[in-house]
Amino acid sequence: MPPWARLVRTRWIDDALEVIQRPDGIRLARPLRTLFRLAAVSSQHRFERAAEDVWHLGLATPAEAGEYLTAIRRQGLTGVTKFATWLEQTMPRSAASQSGLELDFVALIRRLGLPDPERQYPLTLPSGEVVHLDLAWPDIRLAVEPGHSWWHGGELRARADEARDRACHAVGWQVERYSQDDQHDPPTGPELVAMYRRRADLCHLGRVSRD
Repeated sequence: MPPWARLVRTRWIDDALEVIQRPDGIRLARPLRTLFRLAAVSSQHRFERAAEDVWHLGLATPAEAGEYLTAIRRQGLTGVTKFATWLEQTMPRSAASQSGLELDFVALIRRLGLPDPERQYPLTLPSGEVVHLDLAWPDIRLAVEPGHSWWHGGELRARADEARDRACHAVGWQVERYSQDDQHDPPTGPELVAMYRRRADLCHLGRVSRD
């Protein structure tokens, strides 16, 4: 080995399952192997951000991750619980979280004591188009969309999102958008709590249809 290199030995690895060998002979860890090792050394939140990125980029699906975990699961291996917790949370979803900001807002919502929202919730608009709401409470028809449209696609994207929000409103949904800066703005937390409670009260009074 060259003097600048450092040899790291793992205690268990399956070449067929976890290694990609390039034509030049260099061996690379597959995405799920890397993700599993990340679970062993990072927090649940940081691990979930990485796992959602792997899914969103098409490097691996939750189904493939579940098969991988079943194959490599060994008593005493660290990271198993974090991996399994993420897989349990992804079961109801058909799409990955679209951004790390979305996961940051999930963490904020949990700290506020609100119920976990459904992620990437499919909603059929009056036109027949199906959109996926980032964070949604279907029982009270409230959704939170983290990420400012302008930074994601400019004015045209912002206008498209405004039209989509109006279409959601037409079927009884309230959609609120938040940017990266809003996440750290102290009033955001109380605002989310008040908004959730207001929608819950309206549902209780029958002013918001649950159908």
